[in-house]
Amino acid sequence: MRPLTKILVLALISTLSEAWAQMAGGPPGGAIEAVVINPTEPTVVYAAADWSGVFKSIDSGESWTPINAGLTQLAVNALVIDPVNVEILYAGTASGVFKTVNAGRNWTACSTGLPKTLTDSTITMLAINPVQPRTLYAGTFNRVFKSVDGAQNWIAIARHPQITQTSSYVALAVDSNSPNTVYVAAGDRGLLKSVDGGKSWRTIVRESASTIVLEPSSPAVIYTSGSGRGEILRSTDHGQHWSRFKSLPGSYSLALAPGSKEPARLYAAVSGGRVLRSSNRGETWTEAVTATISEIQSLVCDPANLDILYAGTAGGILKSVDGGATWHSNNAGIANSNISVIAVSPSQPATVYVGSYGAGIARSSDGGKSWSPANAGLVNPDIWSLAIDPRDAARVYADRKSVV
Repeated sequence: MRPLTKILVLALISTLSEAWAQMAGGPPGGAIEAVVINPTEPTVVYAAADWSGVFKSIDSGESWTPINAGLTQLAVNALVIDPVNVEILYAGTASGVFKTVNAGRNWTACSTGLPKTLTDSTITMLAINPVQPRTLYAGTFNRVFKSVDGAQNWIAIARHPQITQTSSYVALAVDSNSPNTVYVAAGDRGLLKSVDGGKSWRTIVRESASTIVLEPSSPAVIYTSGSGRGEILRSTDHGQHWSRFKSLPGSYSLALAPGSKEPARLYAAVSGGRVLRSSNRGETWTEAVTATISEIQSLVCDPANLDILYAGTAGGILKSVDGGATWHSNNAGIANSNISVIAVSPSQPATVYVGSYGAGIARSSDGGKSWSPANAGLVNPDIWSLAIDPRDAARVYADRKSVV
């Protein structure tokens, strides 16, 4: 969901929450914003949803359990795991940062020093220092904050002169070999770099930057992509020089997942729900999946098996065990739909339809108390709008990405 849209929706919920009740059996909503794999035990996977909190799987994503005890804000945008103590995770939410020290059994708020207002407290990204994991960075839409005590306290770090109140930070990364080196993708303001832990910044890419990924085994190798460009830039010298690759078949890259054991392998998720694969650090690409899948929000590789991929999408979790060639849904335990539109029958008000990004259409005939899928014949699960014929409640029109 777009950041501004999310803020407006959250503000509405905050204002009107006393007038609303969750319908039993209904889809609570939320796209999967982040997927994190336990680096020492890859069968343990965590997923963050932007309306439903955090979920955990102990069987490589085959089934999921919500782990939200103490997590008072379920709009989760970012999730990181401590690489040294894998029992510790941090969640960036619409109300600041939460921390668990017991693999998700319970969470505590850790937001001292972070902004308090709704528009400023939304944490859109997190990064952890891989060498000194008590040092973390948290990004809001236009500020970056730093903690050196495991998220107990936060301070705002220097803002680049180009960053204004209307700018947007969208991604963070920390160099594992040089932990004071931090990168921030700042949307239309480009890619920024700090070599002193955020005290000062300089611009190293002046074009739009929406993604920043460092190669795990060689963080001198950096990949970035920008909204609207449809291409990937690569640097092999910490951002001093860049190589530009042929535009990918999509309007922009949504997620990058480099392999840690096989650094030349790179996956890219591009607009339209397509996954591409490169075996030479992005110089050439092949289609990893031929069928269009739901729009991908996040993409990660299993560190022990690079053919295993997890994709966080608008409709839940997808998993591939063959390098992205085929995918299957892994959503047992995740009641999660990114609701985009609701339509109520004018002649039969108890009949309600909801459309979602990634999960198609659901129908209720009892005013939302229970729901059933209504997707027979629907080839694209991303629904933008719905309309019910006022003269015939059985006739419903769906707009799926401008194709009715």
